[in-house]
Amino acid sequence: MKPRHAAALALVGWYLVWPHTLPNSTEPNLSLPLSQWARKGPLPSKSDCEDTRSSGLRRNDDPAQRQEVKKQLPRLRAEIQREWPNQKMPPDSYFDKDYWDDLRRMMKASQCIATDDPRLKEK
Repeated sequence: MKPRHAAALALVGWYLVWPHTLPNSTEPNLSLPLSQWARKGPLPSKSDCEDTRSSGLRRNDDPAQRQEVKKQLPRLRAEIQREWPNQKMPPDSYFDKDYWDDLRRMMKASQCIATDDPRLKEK
């Protein structure tokens, strides 16, 4: 490989992207273009991205993680309300089980995408 090609590859990072839900639903909206999906990153490598995705799925089943979310619920609610002021807030009981099922669906639909992937550009 030529040095200039190696340098170009070194500039590529990775995003973990996941779809938003369909309106009035908890199902992932897979019809949206990737440029409109939520993102985490950039992450330094594809393996870091895959590790982040895998750990998200593992944390989803961790009772300690679920308890932590319950403790953070007032802060999370305020954050959601600030970010999406028109979003109807679910009842606290939603965070006992349904939240985790919805989160698992989103994480399973998530993908690792290179930061230079043209599908991430708005059209």
